[in-house]
Amino acid sequence: MVTMKHEMTRINSDLFKKEEELEMEHDKNQHLLTKLKKLDNQKSLLSKQLVHLQQLLEYYDSKQCNEEEREAIANLHKQIEQQKREWEEQKASLGKEKEKAVQAARFATQKLLDTVTDFQRQVDTQKKVQNMLTKMVHDKEEELTIIKSKIFSINSITSDLETGGTLKEIFRRTNGLALSNPATSSSLYSCCSNCSKTACYKV
Repeated sequence: MVTMKHEMTRINSDLFKKEEELEMEHDKNQHLLTKLKKLDNQKSLLSKQLVHLQQLLEYYDSKQCNEEEREAIANLHKQIEQQKREWEEQKASLGKEKEKAVQAARFATQKLLDTVTDFQRQVDTQKKVQNMLTKMVHDKEEELTIIKSKIFSINSITSDLETGGTLKEIFRRTNGLALSNPATSSSLYSCCSNCSKTACYKV
């Protein structure tokens, strides 16, 4: 029983740890989702800036702007394209991290479910064992009560015989034995034959 108690304590500790791990994975996923959303917003803004720059390039091409202006716009266009590629790489990396976090969360959830199932199974087993032990104790107590009653009856008969009482008087006062039982009658005659009385009387 002590071992079962220790096992239940260990399982409770495991449940608490699994819940903490699951909470950490959930927080990590939320953080990744926030970063992905931020990157998507930045990508959308960057795409709009690229469209605007493209329109500016087309405008300056049509206006035949000087070389310095065209070079400045082209450099800006390259910077934005480079930033866009970097953000795409970050997004892909975050996507992989998110997938790993999701898999880890699923694994932690399954482990938690398995631990809960194992805990419930052990609790059910303990209840069955406890019920069985309770029944055994109850049955033994009943047997002990019956044995004590028989011992008391035998002791009463022995005491009455020693004080000189007749069998008829003894069995009128005793409810623990039946005269019609051959085994009982036999034992009584045997008892009587060993006592100091000269005769035994059948009721």
